[in-house]
Amino acid sequence: MGIISFCIILILTYLLLGWVSPKIAIPKSWLVAGWTIKIGFSVAFLHVFIVYYGHGNLYGDAFNFINDSRLLYEFGLENPVEYFKLLFGLADETRLFETTHLHETNIWSYGDNGDLINDNRLLIRINSLIHFISFGNVYVHALVLSFISFLGILLLYCSFKRFFTNQRLAYFMLTLFPSIGFWCSGITKESLMLFGMGSFLFGFTRLIKNAKAQHSILLLAGTGILLYNKPHVGIILLSLSSLLIVGVLTKWNQKWLKVFPLLFVSGLIFLTYTPPSVNLLHKVSYKQKDLINIGKGGIFFVNDCAVDFQYLSHFDRQLSDTLIVNQTIPAEYKLFGDYTFHPFTIVPSTEKYPIYLIQPPSASYIDVIPVTYSRKQLALNTPSALTNVLLRPYPWDPGSPLKYFSFIENILLLLILIFAFIYRKKTSREENYFIMYFVISALAIALL
Repeated sequence: MGIISFCIILILTYLLLGWVSPKIAIPKSWLVAGWTIKIGFSVAFLHVFIVYYGHGNLYGDAFNFINDSRLLYEFGLENPVEYFKLLFGLADETRLFETTHLHETNIWSYGDNGDLINDNRLLIRINSLIHFISFGNVYVHALVLSFISFLGILLLYCSFKRFFTNQRLAYFMLTLFPSIGFWCSGITKESLMLFGMGSFLFGFTRLIKNAKAQHSILLLAGTGILLYNKPHVGIILLSLSSLLIVGVLTKWNQKWLKVFPLLFVSGLIFLTYTPPSVNLLHKVSYKQKDLINIGKGGIFFVNDCAVDFQYLSHFDRQLSDTLIVNQTIPAEYKLFGDYTFHPFTIVPSTEKYPIYLIQPPSASYIDVIPVTYSRKQLALNTPSALTNVLLRPYPWDPGSPLKYFSFIENILLLLILIFAFIYRKKTSREENYFIMYFVISALAIALL
């Protein structure tokens, strides 16, 4: 049934694109070619995370999203009323996750450590709905999410095509660029993020020209998706949209373009002095520590305790999700809602420790200096952060042959930027505002 469902949905997507082509003034041949390319990237994504990394089984975050959403789907079959309450955040989650099989989820509750938003749940909810038509076929999930992502590309293109000198080139760059194509064609949050960006920017650009109800709906939908799917991207894009609002109100007065970068940097500095729940320094330090742990590998327990991967032999595995300590080992822990990790020692005992993840060290790990809640270190890390994002991995960096694809893509992007700068056209005052908006947004996201 999953294969039949896949074929039906695939046919419907092509029919839908043919129907919408004249309405959005994009040639049908472009839409068909773009969507076919997108499907190719989706197949590549699944191949990498099933064959290359998973050795026959879906691997990583993609697996966790499918697994958790399957548990929600199965719960929905048993209790439709509570399931729909859970979809809309109205259910008594504590009771449900204590009394039903929902406690078997891996990442539904991951991140509930004082953060304002758990950004895993929106995609889990959407995937649980897809389960009703996928019959467990992972390719159906990838197809649906890829199409949602492709709609995001179309919305982005339609938002700014009036600025493009070569509209064909702009359209196919959005569909062909490797990172956009690969990461936004899978079962992860990037696919939904692209649709959120497209919805937000399309709604915004249309509202400032000709306010209509449907534009407001898209703007609000994009805002919600960005905040609940990729909060840091959403906060950056939403906060920086104040620049565009100022531009509209002042008829794109150019003096604000000189002032705004200073205001933005001042805002970032201010955020390092705010309470921990919204403190930029705390968030960056904690997330960096978390990612360093993942990169170096380790044994991660449900109670926010972490042990170096080299000590795996010091445990006896009882079940698939519990370990017993057989030798004394050093470890780290943090309190619920806290950001600081504290060293301690685990001694041998018969206690069963529930595990969240056993992660081997990454073969492509790049060492970075921890920020450790220091404003000075945060500032000192800025050049290396931009270098790591924009240029690395270098050919001599550790990692598998896949790193060469990333390196070539980075070089390609830099060449495109140089080409665009050399052959730039004279920009309007409105275009200058959008350029500033995207440059600051890109740098801010790259730094994070």
